[in-house]
Amino acid sequence: MKKFLVLLLISILAIFVFAGCNAVVPGEGEGEGEGEVEGVTVEISDSVKINGIDYVKGDNRDEKGVLIGNTITVTFPAPVEGMVQADISDCTTTSAATKFLFPNEDKTVWTGTIYFDCNSMFVDPCSTECGECGDCVDLPCCEAVITIISGACEVDECIVLPVIVDCEPPEVDLNVRFIDCGDPCDPCDETAGVYMEWTSLMAGLPCDDPNDCCADDCSGIKSWTITIGDSECAEPCDIITGTGCPVEGMSDCCFPYSTDDDELACYTIEFEIEDMVGNVEEAEWVVCLDTDEVVSFDGDPVDWDTEDLETEWIDVLISGVCFN
Repeated sequence: MKKFLVLLLISILAIFVFAGCNAVVPGEGEGEGEGEVEGVTVEISDSVKINGIDYVKGDNRDEKGVLIGNTITVTFPAPVEGMVQADISDCTTTSAATKFLFPNEDKTVWTGTIYFDCNSMFVDPCSTECGECGDCVDLPCCEAVITIISGACEVDECIVLPVIVDCEPPEVDLNVRFIDCGDPCDPCDETAGVYMEWTSLMAGLPCDDPNDCCADDCSGIKSWTITIGDSECAEPCDIITGTGCPVEGMSDCCFPYSTDDDELACYTIEFEIEDMVGNVEEAEWVVCLDTDEVVSFDGDPVDWDTEDLETEWIDVLISGVCFN
């Protein structure tokens, strides 16, 4: 009996000794991107939570094109002695990276900068996902894992969370056509100009469902905008916005025909589509009209009569999803 009590006492003391490291043990929800374990929180600047996981833009730069990366902020419920570091498993400028964080005055908030890249250490440099052997192309969607480590104890692994790095803008191609519009000042005039209609839905064979030439393989599409210029006004003639796919609509702005036989009337159309983390695809087109028809779109001649425009579509290549 005495021997049993001695063994029990030794076991209890051992538990107290090993518990003395004051480790922050990952709790429920670890790895789900919630960023919160036993009072420890992690925030990544310019990130968007989608289904509980942080998504960030790869190669994050400011408006001037300067690489700024993403600020990581780790907040502890009590001061932390020693160092705090963030280990990034992938999607960095090197195969793996360790970033040491810097504390505030009371050592409860630690910050640093992470530079997310779009090359994966898990892709064979000679695989089909790469260019010439050893020269990998960027991935559309790169999965990284961030591990926050603090304190002097090896078991003091505070939190492990996934981060998805979105490397590419959305992909989209459009069909565009022009439809006659009348002069609002003259209800009898049906030849004053044309409206523009667009869609990313491409009709296949008869009875086939349309194929949507609009997609984003990572964070998803946030919004798109079409801005119709005006040849005589400083303000745009029309701004049309939408969210998600398909990209389709019609402008309320009528492009007037030219009133000069020797000069075309040209209008600028700007298109922008953005994903959830801020990757943007942009395009700009110019449509030109003479006195009674559309003669060119984006520099290419339009070789049909205005009367047939309602049944004719122009293939507009933006990302090469459907048109090459």
